[in-house]
Amino acid sequence: DDFWRIVLDCLCSLADVAGRPGYSKPVFRSEPGICVSQGRHPMVEQALLDSYVPNDIRLATDSNDASALLITGPNMGGKSSYVRSVALIAVMAQIGSFVPAERAELGLFDAIFTRMGAFDNMMRGESTFMVELGETSDILKQATQRSLIILDELGRGTSTHDGVAIAEAVLRELVSRRIMTLFITHYQDLGRLQDQGDMAGLRNVHMKFTDTGKGSDGSEEIAFLYEVTEGMAHRSYGLVYYITH
Repeated sequence: DDFWRIVLDCLCSLADVAGRPGYSKPVFRSEPGICVSQGRHPMVEQALLDSYVPNDIRLATDSNDASALLITGPNMGGKSSYVRSVALIAVMAQIGSFVPAERAELGLFDAIFTRMGAFDNMMRGESTFMVELGETSDILKQATQRSLIILDELGRGTSTHDGVAIAEAVLRELVSRRIMTLFITHYQDLGRLQDQGDMAGLRNVHMKFTDTGKGSDGSEEIAFLYEVTEGMAHRSYGLVYYITH
C-alpha cells in the first residue's frame, strides 16, 4: 500500500507541474542530442521570481553540431546553475514530466554523469585530487554517445600546470568520442582548443557580464547578466567587488 501511495503522489506532482505556466511537453527523437529553448532551473527560478534569465542549449553527436561546450565566466556568474538546469531538464523529461522550457527536444540518455564540487575521502585516505581523478576515470570508462557529462572545474585539486594538462586531456578525449559534455573551467588556455582541426565538436561559451566602471572607492565593478553567449571570458574576477544584476 505504501508503494502505491508513493507512486500516486509522484504522478499527482507531475500532473501539477504539467499545468504550470512556462512548462512544456518534451519531444523525444531517436538520435542522441539535446536542444532546449529558454530552459530554466526549476528551483532557482522559484527564488528569483521574475528576474530569472532563461538560456538555450544545443548539443549533438553528429558532425554538424557541437558535442561539447567549454563554459567560462566570472565567479557567481551562473555557470553551475546553467549546467544543472540542463541536467534537470533531461532527468525530468525522461521520468515523464513536463519541463521548465519553452521547447525541449532530446534523445534518450543512458546516463548523466557529474563531477562537481571539491571534497576528499579521509576514511579511505584519498585526497581531493585523488577523488577527482577517480570519479573522472569512472566517467570516461562508462560514458557513451548517449550520455551527458557535466564537469565543473576539473583539475583544480592540484597545481595549475598539472590541472590544465588533466583538463585538456579529458576534454580532448570527450570531444574525440563525440560525447555530449558541459565543461566548466577557469583555465583560459583551454579556449584555444576550439580552433584546432581535431576539436571541431567543441564550442566556447561564457556567462555574459558588463563592466560598470569604478566604484566610489576606486574598485572595479561588474554586473552579472546570467546569459550564455559565444566566446571566452578572459577573466574570472575572483577578487572584484560584485554588483548583482
